[in-house]
Amino acid sequence: MQLRRNTVVAAVRLVRPLVKASNARGLASCPLRVHNSGTSPKASASCAAVQKLLPRAPCRQVTSTTTTQQRQVAEVDDRGQVSDERPAKDAVNSHELHEKWGWKTSDPLYWPYKIMGVFSTKNTNALSSARMLQTCLNNAECTEWYSDGKISNEFLPKLLWLSTNVWLMSRRLLREGERGKKVQELLFDELWRETKRQMRSIEVSEMMLKKYLAEAQQHTFITLVQFDHAYTLESREERMDVLTSALWRGVYMSDESIKEPHVRVLAEYVDAELADIYAVDASEFFAVCIEFAPPPTAELKAASKKVAKGGGGKRSSRKGTVAAAPGLEGGAADSTAAGRGGGIGEKVHHGDFGSGDGREGRWRACLAESGKVYYWHTVSREVTWDRPAGAEAYVPSVMPKADQTLTAAA
Repeated sequence: MQLRRNTVVAAVRLVRPLVKASNARGLASCPLRVHNSGTSPKASASCAAVQKLLPRAPCRQVTSTTTTQQRQVAEVDDRGQVSDERPAKDAVNSHELHEKWGWKTSDPLYWPYKIMGVFSTKNTNALSSARMLQTCLNNAECTEWYSDGKISNEFLPKLLWLSTNVWLMSRRLLREGERGKKVQELLFDELWRETKRQMRSIEVSEMMLKKYLAEAQQHTFITLVQFDHAYTLESREERMDVLTSALWRGVYMSDESIKEPHVRVLAEYVDAELADIYAVDASEFFAVCIEFAPPPTAELKAASKKVAKGGGGKRSSRKGTVAAAPGLEGGAADSTAAGRGGGIGEKVHHGDFGSGDGREGRWRACLAESGKVYYWHTVSREVTWDRPAGAEAYVPSVMPKADQTLTAAA
């Protein structure tokens, strides 16, 4: 009996530090970590068994199916009256998210990881925020935004466009109660870590890193506050005007060569994506089994041609967005029921979460914590420091010199 008791005590003493370390380090308790677009080569090689922590959860097609009454409630929340209470049908728990990520209680590693705290609520929220940032990165890094969209490749415009995608996620998180607030905080932490990785990738010294990060955060929050202000206005036309103006001053850095019709298309895209994110089921949202619509290249090209021909910049009459659909205008219900049927806000089906690369996958460039570029495959999750054949080269942002500011460079 004494021997059995001593054995139990020894086992408890052995497991307790592991549990504490796991809870303290979050996802870092497992050798596999999320680095921008996946796992680092060193981490992946050290523990291949736990790659299931990032399963390939399929992204399903999402359409706006909410009723006019539901959208009216969403619009009231958009005007600043955000409720912390969620409907019972939208309540999610960590176990439900684990199942969507491919984990089952019958898996041999499930219970050991659960005992170690890998599946704790804290770690689950951290993984949700990491997946959300990855989905935002996949959309913000599409080359169409910087060609047809005319977004500058400089550091600050790219960061503000990424922050715009993050803002869309955070708006929905504000409606998800206490858990949504915690994930939102983690999401912005992930954003700032990604910002530092991008700075390190262009060889910004550690001494200047804190200065540039503080300046980048200031510009980001100014832009996001303008977005929030746009959705406190009653009129759809006023909301779209403020949103368009905020995008022009932020993402386009008040570039006089970018005309209002072009920015208006981007504002319509942002507005439509916000409507779709609001319509997603809570469990699908926290599991991040969704992704953004592709860039509206046709609309962007048409707006550019209109400006080149001296068009008057007629405002878009597009419906089906969060600004028009909540019932504040007469034709909103009809446009919502009809759906968008393509173009801005259309959801597409892909094999990996937010990868946008289809079932066959492809190689993507991403950044480690040190800022060094590595490559990972979106389906097989193979990682390598060397650039594989067919992989797109990583294009770093343009960064100001040591004696300049971010605004001066932009």
